[in-house]
Amino acid sequence: RLAGEVTLTTVGEILRWVLAAKLPGFYRAYPSLRLRILADNRVSSLADGEADVALRMARPERGELVASRLHTERYGFFISTAVAAEAQTPWLGLTGSLAHIPEQLHADRAFADRAPRLLVEDVESLALAVAAGLGAAILPRQLAARLQAVVEIEPSRIGARELGPIPSREFWMVVHRSKQRVPKVRAVLQWLREIDAFQGERGA
Repeated sequence: RLAGEVTLTTVGEILRWVLAAKLPGFYRAYPSLRLRILADNRVSSLADGEADVALRMARPERGELVASRLHTERYGFFISTAVAAEAQTPWLGLTGSLAHIPEQLHADRAFADRAPRLLVEDVESLALAVAAGLGAAILPRQLAARLQAVVEIEPSRIGARELGPIPSREFWMVVHRSKQRVPKVRAVLQWLREIDAFQGERGA
């Protein structure tokens, strides 16, 4: 029986929309393990022991870290069915620590001729604002699929410039090399690999 604590760091959207529903299964399999989950846009340090396992949107390039691609997220322009699609449809975006991620930079260029109606600092709030009918936004397709009455739309229908495909983002599962064979950490890694929302395109 595995026992002890494992710290996992990820972004809040992954915790709320994906991991939370899978936690009962984790505890049925490992009733004596404790999970400590840090949900933050800040990157916690695996080398300094702030976390044992990380789900990150970028592959680390330095340090004694082992990374496997868990999932490739693709993006589109989305709007509520209650909102009319027209040349001046308001757009919504991301700010703060997320102001320079690829999908937001794409939105900045696509809507360069007008200011956003709303900027928020987390993707879940952005998605909920779209569902509430506040305007259009670039969203992850998996997240948008969980919303009611929200549909993908061609950018030209909402007055956005056609810039080609929105850059996809990769989720990397990362562990420090010194911990990758620790049994309790390996159990968490295996649990993450088996989550259905992470199935699909993968790579080493």
